[in-house]
Parts: sequence; structure tokens; C-alpha cells
Amino acid sequence: MALLRGLRAAYLKPLARFSLASMATTATIRDVELKERDLRLHWRDSDRRPSDVLYLFLRDNCTEPESFDKSSRQRLFNPAFDVDLNLTAKEAIVAPDGKKVTITWSDDHRSNYTASWLAERCDGETDCTARLTTKELWTTQTKSAARLPAFDYATIRDDSTKLLDMLLSLETHGLAIVRNCGESDDFVEEFANVAAGYPFTTTYGNKRSFVAHGTRDGTGLRTHLPSYQYVPPISGIHCIARENVTGGTYLFSDGFRAAELLRKRNPEAFRLLSEMPIYFKDDPGPEFKHATETWHPTIIVDEDGHILQVCVNDGMRTPHVAVDFQDQLCDWYDAYYEFMDIIEDTQFVLRHDFEPGQLIVKDNFRILDGVERMEIAGEGKSHMNVVYVGWDEARSRARVLKTKLFGDED
Repeated sequence: MALLRGLRAAYLKPLARFSLASMATTATIRDVELKERDLRLHWRDSDRRPSDVLYLFLRDNCTEPESFDKSSRQRLFNPAFDVDLNLTAKEAIVAPDGKKVTITWSDDHRSNYTASWLAERCDGETDCTARLTTKELWTTQTKSAARLPAFDYATIRDDSTKLLDMLLSLETHGLAIVRNCGESDDFVEEFANVAAGYPFTTTYGNKRSFVAHGTRDGTGLRTHLPSYQYVPPISGIHCIARENVTGGTYLFSDGFRAAELLRKRNPEAFRLLSEMPIYFKDDPGPEFKHATETWHPTIIVDEDGHILQVCVNDGMRTPHVAVDFQDQLCDWYDAYYEFMDIIEDTQFVLRHDFEPGQLIVKDNFRILDGVERMEIAGEGKSHMNVVYVGWDEARSRARVLKTKLFGDED
């Protein structure tokens, strides 16, 4: 189980990014020392202590044309085969302005490194949980539907700055409203193409369609499709029609905020929900060609305890119990009820009445949604479409936009 959790955490984490300290961009080198296996850097800034950088790390990350392809931004060699494990530096020359050092290696290869690049990699540890922006956990006391980040669709489609704002808001808050989307049945696929390049396809295709008539009971708060091993990361919920509908208010709750509160109130309950796997299954019937099923803990954390994902869906939760946890089932129910009590508390539930042409995009790893009971009179109907998008693709789009607008941080 520990191995499974580690693999899942590695798969769910976005790529690590080095902290870009303000001092790093202005760093300059006074001189260097050639040591047995390291290059020692002495900085002109007296507040900086000397830094030792492993020769193999430097050679492994050489960006000279014969070592690094500028177009794909990937190395062109395999250090395990192409670089001697006992590589040393023959010479290291610091530029007069201290902004660059040139190293000649024992195999006569030559590499150049900027002082800012070296400083970034000497300033503390890599933050493996860093994302494009910091998450802000919320309750209805800090956020309401009226204050949700809102964007006009034509603007995010045509303005790279606004599209980046939307993607960063989604990462920060877990929710964003997109207005003036029209009422086309195919719009959600267009939105997915704008936000990430293409939809995240599921066994339902590129989108899911929900058309309701008459009376429909509400749904509990849940995340979408936890029956997938890799749960669809982002959900776009588009309102196409609400004709003669009474009720049907959508509900949203920040699962990360609820999980952190549970951890504070009852650490043992949090531990059990993060360790005991639950078997989720989606078997929609013989008319479909697929049925998905897998195990997930209710709260997925990495090895350092950072919350990566919540998986809650009572409709897809099956009665199967992992053998190792059978004697803890009663405790699990106690923990699960306590967690759901927090999630469904009014201070955590944001209410939103959709209008045709609106879309709400949500972080499906983090935000639970549900809908209240609705009464639909006469020939009226409710028509909602859902599209899924990958976080890898959305973050990739955001990184490219940041580089285009503000330059390359790396």
C-alpha cells in the first residue's frame, strides 16, 4: 500500500519548480575553487555563503548546442554512457562582471553557466509540491458565488493574459465562472481546446450530457469519476438550458479546506481516511462499452502529508473493503461521517444558480459539487454538459502563456 501511495503521489504531483528567489537574479560570482568533485562558488554578495555544486550535476545540465537541443529544451546525451563518473574540471573562468562561469572539463568539453542559474540551484531545497500559484482554501465566509473569479469567454479565447488569469485563478481557488459561453451543445469541447488544447476523454467520450425533465432528486456532494485510476482532473460544467425549473441549485465545497480542518480536529480520522483504500466502480449498463473501477483513499496525500486529492462519491463507492482494513471499518465510518459533516456544513457549501450560457470550471481533485432537488414544469428541461480537462495540459498551457507574456523564468 505504501508503494501504491508513493506511485500515485508521484503521478499526481505537477513538475517541481525551483524557487526563484529575488537574490538569485542579481547574483554575481567573485571567484571559484576547483575541488575534488565539486565547484565551489564564492559570491560577491557578502551575505551569501560559498556554494558547492557537484561536477556531474553541472555537466549533466550543460546547455551547449552539442549537449542540449534548444527547440525541444531537452538534453541530447545520456550521462550514464557519455560522461565519466569521475569527471573533473580542468579550468573554470569567471567573467569580469561575475555573471558567468566557463568550465573546461577533463574530457575537454566546455560548458557555460550564468550566475543566476547557479544561484537558483543553490538557494534552498526544491519544492516538489510547488504549482503555478499558491492555493487559497476557502469557506463561504471568505468566498461567495458573487465573488468567484469570473471571466468572459470571448475575452479568454482572444486574450492570452485573461486566459492565463483564468488558469491561475482555477489553480488558486479551485473554481472559476466563465460567462457568455452560448448555448451550443458542442461548446464544452471548444472550451477544452481553448483552456488546455483538447478534452480529457473518458468512457463517455469528450463530454457528458445531462438532460432532465419532471422531478429530479438532488445529489450529494461528490467528486467526478473516482472510478478512474487517474481521475479526470478538471471539470467544466456548462448550462445550456433551464426552462421552467424550480430548485436545482448547484452546491460546491472545498474538499482541501475540509480535509485540513479534519486533520486539525481529529488527526486519527484524517490518517484513516488517507490510508484505507475505497473501491469505486462506474458500471452504467450494457448499452455502454466500458465500466471503470479502482481503489482510492478518501484523502490522497504525498509522503510529506500534503493533500493531493479527495475522492468522494457515494454513488460509485462499493461495499468492498480491503482485507488489511476490515477490523477498522467501524472507525472508518466514524471518520467518513465526520469528514462529510464538515464538507456539507453551510459554512463550506457555496451555492450557485446557473443561467444558460454560464460555465463553471472546477478542480476535480479538490472541489466537490452537487445539485439540489429540482421540479421542472410542463415541457421545460434542464440541460447541462460536462467536459474534463487534464491538469498537465492546463498547466502546460499556462506555463507557455507565462513565458510568452513575461519571459522564461528558467
